[in-house]
Amino acid sequence: EVRQTFSDWASHVIRLVKDTPYIEVEWTAGPIPIHTDWIQGEGDLGKEVSIRYNTGLKSQGVFHTDSNGREMVKRIRNGRGPSYPQPLNISE
Repeated sequence: EVRQTFSDWASHVIRLVKDTPYIEVEWTAGPIPIHTDWIQGEGDLGKEVSIRYNTGLKSQGVFHTDSNGREMVKRIRNGRGPSYPQPLNISE
């Protein structure tokens, strides 16, 4: 298990469980402070926290998430539902 604490409102835990084909990732963010010394001139604007993982895993862009502790949801990298135009134009 690896534990990272970035501040009193942001932490990250990665667990590798023996004999399982997955890892567990737990991150906690909030409440995010509005007034900060590290972002000048932002005033009372909201803040957003994001996390990005880079890995050499051969997953063909398929991964699973679980945000409520009840069910795993299959995700496809850059995949979109039927309401998005096809073909998908990724410009970033």
